[in-house]
Amino acid sequence: MSSLSMLQEGPVLDPPRGHLPFASELFTVTGVESMLGAAGDLLWVVTYVIAIWIGFKHRTYAVPLLAVALNVTWEFVYTVIYPVENRVVFYLHAAWLVVDLIIVYQIYRFGRKEQRQAFFRKHYPLLLTLTLAACLIFQITFDRFFYQIALFPMETGNGMAFMMNLVMSILFFGLLFGREDLRGVSEPIAWTKMIGTALISIGNTMAFLTSEGRSYDFQFRPVGSDEAWQAFTAGTRTLDLRLFYFMFIAIFVLDVLYIVMVRQAKRRRAEAEVAG
Repeated sequence: MSSLSMLQEGPVLDPPRGHLPFASELFTVTGVESMLGAAGDLLWVVTYVIAIWIGFKHRTYAVPLLAVALNVTWEFVYTVIYPVENRVVFYLHAAWLVVDLIIVYQIYRFGRKEQRQAFFRKHYPLLLTLTLAACLIFQITFDRFFYQIALFPMETGNGMAFMMNLVMSILFFGLLFGREDLRGVSEPIAWTKMIGTALISIGNTMAFLTSEGRSYDFQFRPVGSDEAWQAFTAGTRTLDLRLFYFMFIAIFVLDVLYIVMVRQAKRRRAEAEVAG
């Protein structure tokens, strides 16, 4: 049995956050990339505000239920449990959490009538609470699992954030197809989500493509011993970023398609109302 630790460090079984070099340390982020990310994050706040307004107007929720559960628990984890060091990002995450909690209220308040199955309508509050609890446990355990096995942990949860974004893009189609009256279906929400995510994706891509390669020396040591028995050098070549590039493109394509379909659905409904 052995543990992985940096040179000059002792044996570590469960390293505290910051013990290993983070993935973000491999990337050089310029002012332009930071501004793109901040602008994208701010547009996500706008997205949530629009969703809240639409939700109260139509007395429903305007963001898919599972997406909200994943988002609000992610925001809680990276605002309260593992807060990021960048204060601008921290306050933006906190803003997301606050507005998302309002959407959670809307889901509790208006969500029961949106459920088609009698079982879900009957036990809706309990099932929703269990869903939120399960998502929170998932977020924490996902973070810890990948932190412990990753050579360069991503301490800000960016990987999970884009995975959830992709899931949300898919779930929005279910929201559109499941509501023939189009209550809670909003084109402005789709636009701000798409543009905000695109700005963040561009900023991340610029950081990925322009950063210099960096190497770190590691060594394995038997637990309880200070004697190293194997050493190696690891650098950025160990990071395969194609998953991020796939998510950037897939999210954008799905968001564009969703906007087109929402516009078509609203046009058909308007024509039907005129004809009727």
